Amino acid sequence: MSRFIFAHAGRTGSLAWLRYKAKESWYLARALCLIGQADAPVVVLHNSVTSNLRISREFLSLRAEGLGLHGAQLLVVPGTFRRSDIRTVLTALLLLVLPLSAMQRLTRKRLAAWATGIETLVIFFDGHLSGYVLARASKDLGLETATLQHGLYRHDDVGSRMALANFSSDTVYLWETITRDEFIRFGVAPGRLHVCGQYGFSHLTARQNDPQSTDMVALCPPYDRDRVGDFADFATKLVPGREIQFSLHPILTKAFPDLRSERLAAMSPRPDVSICGDSAVILDSLSCGIPVISVGPRALARTHIFFTDPKPTESEWEDIMLKAKAAYNDDLQTFGFKLD
Repeated sequence: MSRFIFAHAGRTGSLAWLRYKAKESWYLARALCLIGQADAPVVVLHNSVTSNLRISREFLSLRAEGLGLHGAQLLVVPGTFRRSDIRTVLTALLLLVLPLSAMQRLTRKRLAAWATGIETLVIFFDGHLSGYVLARASKDLGLETATLQHGLYRHDDVGSRMALANFSSDTVYLWETITRDEFIRFGVAPGRLHVCGQYGFSHLTARQNDPQSTDMVALCPPYDRDRVGDFADFATKLVPGREIQFSLHPILTKAFPDLRSERLAAMSPRPDVSICGDSAVILDSLSCGIPVISVGPRALARTHIFFTDPKPTESEWEDIMLKAKAAYNDDLQTFGFKLD
């Protein structure tokens, strides 16, 4: 079994690993018991309680049939201990104490006994341990395997490393080409990378018909405390008369209580433009029909500012925002909201 890369939220210590493995062993045990209840040849397994179930549901409703995954069944792994039978509890405890190679052998044994009739298993995320072991054990038994995308994965982002390095399924169904290119950079064969367009954002695309401000600018820093000051400085350089609204990542709101913050997707009216340092907010912004200026060490949107650049002047900001509006349709194409 190849080496599993653990860097969950940047944590790599032995205690963090033990807590993480306990959680993932529980998810894996619950998943195995759920798979035993499947009554369809194609199963979409949502093996997470912290990530949005909407992604798996919309993949099933919007993309699965077009990809040949006919009659797929959605199974959702519950995260609580309620209604857990003794078989699940014992399986989870055994998985916890086993080394990774033995975890895979046990999983393969359980699948062989319980997953009769399944031909294809689509796992929400195989970058985490439960999905990683499950994908490898399923492939050992000859099942077709796939995984879904739930964010923009980047080689220079510690939060993305597990998604790229631990990819184990036969196929990943991608929203867009940026992440496809990151997988290729990691050495993944292009034939395993299937760009099928966005899924999971329908609740936001409905906002494109909502009223839109002509002077509000949303400032959305990355979840890096050191960069919030850069965005606050941006606010002082924007053209006078522009309304500024911050959208801080939840982990930053307590650290900056003086900055009034609101989720970008909840702002009303919709901002005229958003200036984003976080890739997730770029997706939310485009979904809502808001043109994007990306900020950071590497260009994501067509209109981009590097932290190392001189801060734009008031007149330069107006030109940059006009460019972002002109690039909106191209950005939709880039991020998979519009297909060729």
